[in-house]
Amino acid sequence: MAPRPPSPPPPSSEMNQVARAIEMMANAIQQNMAMALNLQATMHQLDALRAAATTSTVNHPQEQMGLAEFLRYNPPKFSGKATLDQANHWITELEKIFRATSCPEDKKLVFATYLLSGEAEFWLMGAQQIMEAKAEVLNSRALK
Repeated sequence: MAPRPPSPPPPSSEMNQVARAIEMMANAIQQNMAMALNLQATMHQLDALRAAATTSTVNHPQEQMGLAEFLRYNPPKFSGKATLDQANHWITELEKIFRATSCPEDKKLVFATYLLSGEAEFWLMGAQQIMEAKAEVLNSRALK
């Protein structure tokens, strides 16, 4: 019977640090993917809002609404750290304001992206850079 080979040496503290760093990166990637999915759902719902507003039966001309006027309605910010239900709630709150103010279509995306903060805002900046490199225009369809 052949002798057993020696046991491998215990992992070094350097290897433990590398393993922890890899684990932290994997967690960050999972969080970013969840945020991207939430934002994709949000943008899809904003597209639906745009389509619904286009077919609206409101016959009065839309007044120009500025950001300051929009912010008087205290719209909630969106950080990206949210469940799908929380993201849907954010969209619902924006829809209410858009309907109540007859917000012009060309302002809805501007106002919604203004309300992004934290990870959601960071994600948007990255998406804008990619789109600019491809000479694409920022709109809700392009963000999908």
